[in-house]
Amino acid sequence: MWNLLLNHHGRWKLAKALREKGFYVRMHAYEYLVGDGRKLLAIVLLEPRLNKAYLYALDENIERIADTIKSIEPSVKIMIRRVCIEP
Repeated sequence: MWNLLLNHHGRWKLAKALREKGFYVRMHAYEYLVGDGRKLLAIVLLEPRLNKAYLYALDENIERIADTIKSIEPSVKIMIRRVCIEP
């Protein structure tokens, strides 16, 4: 089965969809930094050949990020890891 995120157009589509939902997005290849304009919310690492996306959550409200990934590639398995960064 072809994973849309293997193609750079699919990855740009994901970045655009996140931005349209109001997120700040910095993309580099298969990595995304996702914020809200004030702070970093999550780091997303895509492994489309394995059909996985690792979402390292730095904030509690990351469901919209996961939902956006699924909207672009419904078959991808999202692995959520909660990360606590002490100031």
